[in-house]
Amino acid sequence: RDQSDCSANTIQSYCECIRMLIQFCCEREQVNADELDMERIDDKTILAFLDSLEKERGNLPQTRNQRLAAIKSFYRYLALQEPTLLDACKRICTIRAKKTEHKVIEALSEEEVESILRAVPSETAWHQRDYALLLLMYNTGARVQELADLRIEEVKTGDYPQVKLKGKGRKERINPLWEKTAAAINQWLATREKAGITSEYLFVNSHRRKLSRFGIAHIVSKYVTLAVATCPSLEKKKVTPHTFRHTTALHMIQSDVDIT
Repeated sequence: RDQSDCSANTIQSYCECIRMLIQFCCEREQVNADELDMERIDDKTILAFLDSLEKERGNLPQTRNQRLAAIKSFYRYLALQEPTLLDACKRICTIRAKKTEHKVIEALSEEEVESILRAVPSETAWHQRDYALLLLMYNTGARVQELADLRIEEVKTGDYPQVKLKGKGRKERINPLWEKTAAAINQWLATREKAGITSEYLFVNSHRRKLSRFGIAHIVSKYVTLAVATCPSLEKKKVTPHTFRHTTALHMIQSDVDIT
């Protein structure tokens, strides 16, 4: 982390990959983790591990490639710390990623987006949270992790409403907010204040902890399902938080907004 300044999610993903690799090698060599000889792990072992991810775990080639990237990063670090592993690192780093299909993400129409927003009731505080979340997602095209990490102090709902989002590579950007988005956020903030919710994060779950990426994905899926009753075209679409991001970009281009 000190060298690459990776995000917490990247570190967690890399750690999980290395844990699975060590487990695979231990089972293959029939030894305990503390008995594993790292010098015996070569490019053939890594290829066998990657194949097992696809065959036994059902991972897609994209996931396989992500795991390979984590392993290469790990071995580059090992080579710096333990020069005797330099040759193994060189061979492992020559392993090529698998070719993957780049499927086109199907965007939503304005009618479909409005149907999803209308599917959110206004009965409870959590409904107000969900409406503000979905509207902010469409307004800004934010990544799901950006929404999960968003703090109240990073949202301005005054005369010039805007939100500061922190994206990949810790890059920050300012997005203007529509008046209705600012109003929805203000309503949610007022409601959560009455409920005594004091979290620094804008969106929290029923346990008053930061809403996770999976929680946000669940909210999107929930209201898409409800919206099918009034907008049948949604039934054939797989709608995720990233679908909203893609939709926002497409609708901006269609409205002649400068893509820069």
